[in-house]
Amino acid sequence: MRKVAVSAAGRVLVVALMLAGVAIPAAWAQDYTGDTGKPLWEIEALAIGGYEPDYPGSNQMHAHVLPVPWFVYRGKFLRTDDRGEVEGLLLQSRRFTFDISAKVSFPSEANDLARTGMPQLQYLGEVGPRAKLGLYYWQNAATGRLATLQLEVPVRAAISSDLTSFAYRGFDSQPALAFVDSRFLNTPARWKLSVGPIFASQGLMNYYYAVPVQYATALRPAYAARAGYMAGDVHTSLEFPIFDRINILGSVDYYALNGASNAASPLMTAKSNISFMTAVSVSLYQSSERATYERGN
Repeated sequence: MRKVAVSAAGRVLVVALMLAGVAIPAAWAQDYTGDTGKPLWEIEALAIGGYEPDYPGSNQMHAHVLPVPWFVYRGKFLRTDDRGEVEGLLLQSRRFTFDISAKVSFPSEANDLARTGMPQLQYLGEVGPRAKLGLYYWQNAATGRLATLQLEVPVRAAISSDLTSFAYRGFDSQPALAFVDSRFLNTPARWKLSVGPIFASQGLMNYYYAVPVQYATALRPAYAARAGYMAGDVHTSLEFPIFDRINILGSVDYYALNGASNAASPLMTAKSNISFMTAVSVSLYQSSERATYERGN
């Protein structure tokens, strides 16, 4: 397992990007959500909080909070937004999008009982390509409301970090059927609902569920994890602006682990999990120049 040293300045950048949930997706052509007329760029304060299990299948949950500075830019080929995402145009069409997506997990807590005496799980960033296929569109030209039903198929490499080094942990894929409403109940809110399975490589499964011989106990026998099905995920999120300078995002995920490939691991102590995440961004400074391109769904 190869590790790469990171400078102190680099650590700050890494955690800001990782925990802001940085992605690099393409724009969705003709799927408009009203960025035209907004400031071309803004400087924001972004706070991210979560209450989630220490890992999929853990029976312990902990709260995490991280404030970070954030820069919003609404250009044609490069853009960042209030969700803490970065977008770069790769490929666009009416029905198909190919982009780069990313997600992040907080580290486990030292008092996780199932992992007592074992190394703590670190920050885990995942990044990789994602294909999106639009299956159906509903659009109201008068209000600008757009709703889409789409198939999303991401494949992401997983990299753990203690903010001093990186380690590659394998990869996962989370195909999902997603419904996105750009103006939920005809308000400025954006709502998303998706459902799908999660599959992972043996390396990533080992990271979560393996018990090496040196950490085995009478109550926690040695265990070698297997690649395959990790969990089913039902995700919903709601993003809405307050006035012109505050944006709030909340999301909930329900994970069902029945039938998981590593259900026999002594570290899988729960058959279902629920996690909560919220992000609040406050615009501190806005440019006078306005955006001329729309953001997609």
